[in-house]
Amino acid sequence: MRECGIVFLDINMEGMDGLEAAGKIKAECPKVHIVLVTAYVNYALDGYKVKASRFLLKDDLEQTLPECVEGILWEERAVEFGFVESNVRLRVDDIIYIETSKHKNVFYTVGEAYSIYKKMDELEAELAGMGFVRIHQSFLINMRYIGKLSSYVMVLTTGKEISVPKSRYPEVKRQ
Repeated sequence: MRECGIVFLDINMEGMDGLEAAGKIKAECPKVHIVLVTAYVNYALDGYKVKASRFLLKDDLEQTLPECVEGILWEERAVEFGFVESNVRLRVDDIIYIETSKHKNVFYTVGEAYSIYKKMDELEAELAGMGFVRIHQSFLINMRYIGKLSSYVMVLTTGKEISVPKSRYPEVKRQ
């Protein structure tokens, strides 16, 4: 699969309109961010059909373009680690949780699992400010994947249940 970033498309183009082009691009690169640009607000609903990330009006580009790019880049935050398997660059949002297991830490991601010989404290520091919560000495969880937290048990959207120690529970719940 090709790696894509951000594609800006005018809806009004010769040969193929921007909506049709967006559909073809998304079919090839599902993770690409499509930004539709037009002078006509009535196309906004059509943008949802092609899973556009943003919709910008030409009249407001000077004000809206910087926020648009900044927002997309924030969503695309990535980190690179030297895993046992190889150096891998991961989207932060694809990391579900990290668990300590036999002197190494295992990154459980949307696609695969990766092992690294690095202390959990170091990983927590590297991922600070990126939406992770340390719920246990051995677990660092991406808050995006928390489905439920009650009775000292966290249930992830994947169905995995992890107990939260009583001492950490109030802080985890606050976060």
